[in-house]
Formats: sequence, structure tokens, C-alpha cells
Amino acid sequence: MESENWSRADCDLMVAMCQYHAQLLYSRSNTINVGQKDKPLAPLVNGVVPAGTILCDSFACPYELAIGALIACGFAQQNNDSFDCSTLLVSSDRFAIDHPVTSQHLKPSHLGDALSAMFLIYDDFEVLGPPDTLRRIFDLFLATGLTEMRHGYLEWSDKANAVAFPRKLAGMPYPERFSMWNPDLFDWFIDEAADQWKSGPK
Repeated sequence: MESENWSRADCDLMVAMCQYHAQLLYSRSNTINVGQKDKPLAPLVNGVVPAGTILCDSFACPYELAIGALIACGFAQQNNDSFDCSTLLVSSDRFAIDHPVTSQHLKPSHLGDALSAMFLIYDDFEVLGPPDTLRRIFDLFLATGLTEMRHGYLEWSDKANAVAFPRKLAGMPYPERFSMWNPDLFDWFIDEAADQWKSGPK
């Protein structure tokens, strides 16, 4: 899966995951960015993270992966004066990746990092992005071929393993604690996200 061979669904999935990460990072900014605790962020309007928003990762690996996906797609830029913060260059409702992919910088590893960030952020911090975005991502998993129906059950595909575990498949070390969510639990994660977001970003 070279960058120029991404499908339209792959591009849409990357955009949806970047929107998810922008929304999640926005909702966690008061926790991550100590400097903004005295200035709470306004609630998101229709889930849109505005351009110019400063998103911080506090050097936590899962959040770094999330921001890295935004930067790789050109949606955010790292701040020179603070390496753990990046500025959103375009509002999240304007995220777009042309198909066929025109950026020579986008690689399957960027899709894998965005995917990994979703699972690792929940595993480490038990926080999820908005349920509507999460549901769209789950639908796109099937459209991209990351999940497939086998004997009436939704399962991860060989493509998903190649995207999420490229180092492991190449015989290189990979953190054993990382694993993808059981597709049987997708509905549970959507319900959990809805519960976390029922009163807006925390």
C-alpha cells in the first residue's frame, strides 16, 4: 500500500482519525497543557476544532502519535517555541486529503500511527473522542478493508495487521502491550464515548 495507491476510503479514514484526534486533544487540553488551566477552552461548536487552536501532547507517546498524524497531513504545525505543542492550521471540518494522494510525505506508517494512537490513548488514559466521529471511523474500517466479515463476524483483516504492525510483521521489535480493539466491542466503545461526551468536552 504505497502512498499513491491509497483508496478514497483510506483518505477519508485518515481525515476522520485526524478529526477524532483534534477533538480529543482539544477536550484534554486543560489537563495536558498546564499553562492553559486558568483559561478553559470554549465548548466545541458542532464538534469543530477551530483553526489556530494550540494542541499539546505533553510528551505522552500516544498523544504525540495523534499530533504527528495531524502534522503529517498538513493540518497542524509544530510550534518552534514549544516542542510539545502544535497549532492547528485549518479547522477540523476543513480537513481533506486529495485522492489520489498528492502528498509524497504520506505513507502507510502515518495511517498506522493514527490508528495506534486511538487505541493507545484509551489504553493509557481511558479517554475517547466524540461518539459520532468514532462511529464514522468504525464504518470506514470496513470500507477500507481494515475489517472484514468472516463467517458472519467482523474481524480485523491482513491489511489492518500490515498497517498497524509493520515492524512486527517485518520481524522487528514492537511494543507487545499494543493491540487493536476487539471489533465485537465497537458498539461498547461508541456507548462509552457517548457517556464521556454527554456534557461536552471535559
